[in-house]
Formats: sequence, structure tokens, C-alpha cells
Amino acid sequence: MINLKEIFKNLRKQRSNLTSSESELIENISVSTYRRAQERRWLYICLIIFGVLGVAMKLQSGSSSKIKHEEKIKDVGRNIGTSYDAMDGNKIWQNHFEDKLRNSQHELQEKVEKVIHDMRAKEEEQRKHRDQEMQKMAEQLKFAQDELRSAALELKRVSDIAESNKYEQEAIIRGGEVSSIKIGSNVQWDKPKDIRDYIPETSFVSGYTLGGIVTSTGINTASENATPVVIRLSNRGNLPKNINVDISKCRVQGSSYGDLSSERVIIRAEKLICIDPKTELVTTSDVIGVVHGDDGMNGIKGKVIATSSKHIKNAFIGSMLSGLASSSKGIEGLTLTSLGAVNTKRQGFKDVAGQGLLNGGSNAGEKIADYYLRLAEQMSPVLTVPGGVKVDVIFTKGFFLGEVGMQQKIAKARKINKQVQAEDYEEY
Repeated sequence: MINLKEIFKNLRKQRSNLTSSESELIENISVSTYRRAQERRWLYICLIIFGVLGVAMKLQSGSSSKIKHEEKIKDVGRNIGTSYDAMDGNKIWQNHFEDKLRNSQHELQEKVEKVIHDMRAKEEEQRKHRDQEMQKMAEQLKFAQDELRSAALELKRVSDIAESNKYEQEAIIRGGEVSSIKIGSNVQWDKPKDIRDYIPETSFVSGYTLGGIVTSTGINTASENATPVVIRLSNRGNLPKNINVDISKCRVQGSSYGDLSSERVIIRAEKLICIDPKTELVTTSDVIGVVHGDDGMNGIKGKVIATSSKHIKNAFIGSMLSGLASSSKGIEGLTLTSLGAVNTKRQGFKDVAGQGLLNGGSNAGEKIADYYLRLAEQMSPVLTVPGGVKVDVIFTKGFFLGEVGMQQKIAKARKINKQVQAEDYEEY
């Protein structure tokens, strides 16, 4: 250890020596110079003292760190000794067996967790399958109940008719008015329908057109060249709330043609396409209906665009050229003599060539005029309707959801009615 007391004693001695030497110099220099030198010396003394203190502290810290390092070395040696003591065969085998047992337990736990996860997934899949089967059975049961209800209503109707006919027959027999009885009745009864699956006549829904419509107003456009139209329904209209399918999310496909006299596009509803969000099934039904515009009238008001005006203009120009060429032919020169004879003036090659050009121009203008007139006759006006127009769809024939062949049934019924009317007319 450094003896600080000796260091301070030496410093005092040096200071006493310095003060004695300074007293000798004070006599030769001025007071200001002496003060300046004294301050400088004190500064040097302070620096020396701080330097000595720093060196002493560094040496002391080095000795303490050395002691700690030696203690650490001793601890490491002690640990090495204990580790060496622990290197026993039985303990090593026991530790190895315990590690192996822990690994086996961990693997077994992972396998058990995997088996449990697979069992849960299988149970979930079986549960979903059971739910689907139960839903299908519920739908089948519901359909059977509806059929049973319809059959009960039909049976009740038939029994009521039979009972009514029985009472009528008994009354007629008791009265003695007729000698023969006519079995049966000519009255036709309508079978009741379940409103959950049936859309009756005069039902209406609202929607809007998807895309614009450009349709021709020519002859036979309605039957041969109808323009397809798609209508997106937006509300339920007057349909009941307990219907199975939400018809407000369905689409209606139809055909359209133009009526030039009323300047309206007539639309006929032909198909109803619905998607059930519960079962994710698509139902397509054949329908018969009409579409009314936002003004409440049949059809949609359209804009008439005439496409034959340019052809008529070209025909007019051709006719004008033909008339000018015909009028430019002129009349041949004739002379009368005193004897009454007519002398025809002879024409040169120039006159003949000009006459030929005029005849050709007249014929060409006439042909061009005829061609453009035929084109103008074929080009009928068209009616245009913008997209997004609000419309109302009115069903004129009742139908079941999913029923097809409606148009064929109507066509067949109309054909039979025409034949019956023709036979009645012939008999009359």
C-alpha cells in the first residue's frame, strides 16, 4: 500500500524549501510577478496531487480485481472438483435413463394430443353430416306433410261434392220431376295450393332493369327477333311473408320488342331465377307476366331513333341525278321542206358520245335511287331505353316455384281453344 502520510510530508518539505527560495526572490522582483509565479506553482502542485491520487486509486482497484480473480479461479476449481466427484457410473446411467424417459413421455403426450385432435375433427365431421341428414329429413317430412294436407283438402272437397250430389239426387227423386239421374257434375273445381310454394295470379313485385334496351320496331319482331331483358327484383310486392323463397333477391328474364305507335318497349316475363341462401340451391321457374314502367302503363317509354333517313337522302340524290341526265338529252333537229318532207339532221360522234353518257348517268341514278329506297324500307326505327329503370312485374299466370314448361302449356291450351272454336263455328 502507498503511504500517503510520507507523500504529504515530502510535499510540505518541498513547499518549505520553495517558500524559503521564494522569500529570497521577493526581494529582487516586483509584487505582481511574485503573485503570478506563486499561482502557477500552486497549479502545478494541485496537478501533481491529483495525479498521485489517481495512480493510487488505480493501483488499489487493480489489487482488488486481482483478489476477486483469484477467488473466481478457486470457485471454478472447486466446481470442477465437485463435477469430477459427480462423474459416477450409476448417476450417469440414471441421468440417461431419466432423459430417455422424459423424451418418451413427451412423444407419448404428442401422440395422445394428435389422437384427441383427430377424434374431435372426426366427431365434428360426423356432427355436420348428422345435421345435414336431419335437415334433409326435415325437408322431406315437411314436403310429406304438405302433400298430406293437400290430399286431405282434396278428399274433403270430393266428399263435399259427393254429399251435395247425393242431396240433389234425393230431392229430384222425391219431387218426381225427372225419370233419369245424371251422375257427376260439370262444375270444375280448382285445387287449393300451399302459399309457401305457389305464387298466384296478379301477384306483383318491383325491380329495375340491368342494362339498357335497344329493340327494333319492325314486323314480326315480337316472335322472331325479341331482345332479351334481365330485371333485378328489389322487394316482395304483395307476396306473403311465409313464402319459402325470398323472391326479392331473384332475377326475372324476359323478352322485349318495340311498339312504334305508342313509342314503348313491351316486355314479357319468361323465367324467374332464385338462389336460396339456406340450401344454396338455384331454382328456375317458367313464368308468364307483363312489365309496367314507372308511369304505371304497360311497357317502358322509349326514345325513337330513325335509321333510314340517310338512305332516303341517298335515294333522293340518285333520283335528282337521274332526272338531270334525262332532261339533258335534248331533241333531235328536224327541218321541213316546201314539199312537206322531213329531213333529219345528222349527228356527229361527239353528239352520240354525249348522248350515251347522259343515258348511262340517268340509268345509274335510277338504279341507285331504287337501291337506297329498298334499304330505307328494310331499316325500321329502333326504340332505346336506358338501364336502371324502375319497373313492376305482374304475373298473369300462377305457378309453383321450380315449375317448368309454362309457355308450352299455355301454347297447347290456346291451340286446343282455337280448334274447339273452329269446330263450334263449323257446326253453327
